[in-house]
Amino acid sequence: MSAVTLLIHGGGLGAWSWKPVIPLLANAGVPTRAFDLPGAGSDPTPIAQVTLADVSNRIVESIEDLEADEPIRIVAHSLSAVGLPAAIATCPDQVGDVVLLAGVAVPSGQAAIDWIPQPRRDRYREEAKQSPDNALIPQFEDVRTRFFSGLSDRQAKAAFNQLRPQPFATYSDVVAVSWDKLDVPVRYIAFADDQNFSAEVSAGFAGVPGAKVETIAGDHCGMLSNPEALAAALS
Repeated sequence: MSAVTLLIHGGGLGAWSWKPVIPLLANAGVPTRAFDLPGAGSDPTPIAQVTLADVSNRIVESIEDLEADEPIRIVAHSLSAVGLPAAIATCPDQVGDVVLLAGVAVPSGQAAIDWIPQPRRDRYREEAKQSPDNALIPQFEDVRTRFFSGLSDRQAKAAFNQLRPQPFATYSDVVAVSWDKLDVPVRYIAFADDQNFSAEVSAGFAGVPGAKVETIAGDHCGMLSNPEALAAALS
């Protein structure tokens, strides 16, 4: 049997987003574990209190909770990749390899918001400023286009109804640990129909940990739109 794969959801999503792909991986002999980041899914942490350090700490807790006998694999989707270097640096011997799915990999000393394409970058800053919780509130038409373009309207609405506001601190907090300080292999998988990050933006993210872009079918949330292709890439 393969090493355990820890599945980390992207911004606004939760552990629920991995449900379509988990049984496919199980059938391929890949054991998995998914969890909610602070303020996401069913986690009760107040949105306004969530920081990037909290995200990293939750990843560390989830790694340690596995009590794995061998180094695990981490699969991180989209924004969750920002908190990954600090987490891996805390328990480097417990992580064997990393797969970034449309992952936001950012150099140390910079913040994720600096890498978000314009005009979204300025819009995010303004939305967070107007929010009482310093968060980004999902709007259906926006995420329907950027996240769920490969889903039917019914599927997109069902997914949208499970989204939660994204703490802006995960975008604005500066990354403290550099990817090049980590002794761990990194794959970068982009989705062919990703309407959230262009091929150029994805290549920029992949270059931070020194990975090459692999492209598979699916929209930005390929675990929902094409779980078969994702499971095949991870098996």
